[in-house]
Amino acid sequence: MPEEIVETSKSTAEEQTVEQKLEKANTRIAELENQSESLKLATADIDTMRLAEQASQAESNRLQQALADTVSGYRTLVTSQRPEIPAELIQGNSIEEITASLEKANAIVEHVKQHFPIPPSGVNGDKGADAVTAPAVPPGAPGRASPDTAGLPAIEKIKFGVANPTV
Repeated sequence: MPEEIVETSKSTAEEQTVEQKLEKANTRIAELENQSESLKLATADIDTMRLAEQASQAESNRLQQALADTVSGYRTLVTSQRPEIPAELIQGNSIEEITASLEKANAIVEHVKQHFPIPPSGVNGDKGADAVTAPAVPPGAPGRASPDTAGLPAIEKIKFGVANPTV
């Protein structure tokens, strides 16, 4: 009988060891299942964030195109409102750059106007200040005129007449 007690106590000890291992395994399984659920939630969050990023990128592209269209429209408006300023002088990729460029171009135009003034109205055939005309110059070569011999002595007049018989 003492052998049976030893065997029973061995069986009980082995059962307790197996039960402890089973309990540890069940605990580990529960932990892994919790981690799995956490990972699934994190994956769902990442997918949601990716969709939000794509939507933000699309909105950013749309806004950049709208800004480029607005800047282009502003440049067109500025050049149409100020025809005296060459369009090539107005440059820039933003409204601030175009405005600064317009100020520089305006300064250049004012400088040119000061150094090369347009004649006032009533001059050059009363065409107004906007008409730019060249000074009056007769067309062609000047007419031929004989030299004035009135002040020459008689001998000089004779010499001139002999040297130039067609005059």
